Amino acid sequence: MKFNSTIPVQYVTKGKGKKKKKIPLLATNSCPPSGLWKFKYIADYTTTFDSAIESSQTVETTQKCTK
Repeated sequence: MKFNSTIPVQYVTKGKGKKKKKIPLLATNSCPPSGLWKFKYIADYTTTFDSAIESSQTVETTQKCTK
């Protein structure tokens, strides 16, 4: 099974007139020393109604910090 997930970029407008700037809504003011943000997703699967976990998958990825 393949599972794709994305977070669409949304912006907040700051300022007025010609000084108006679009700033990403999901933003940080610093970057880890490695230059990468680390993400981890854990999926537990079940095919029964008793919620017994039959399988689990962990996916780890990184994203470069951008300005």
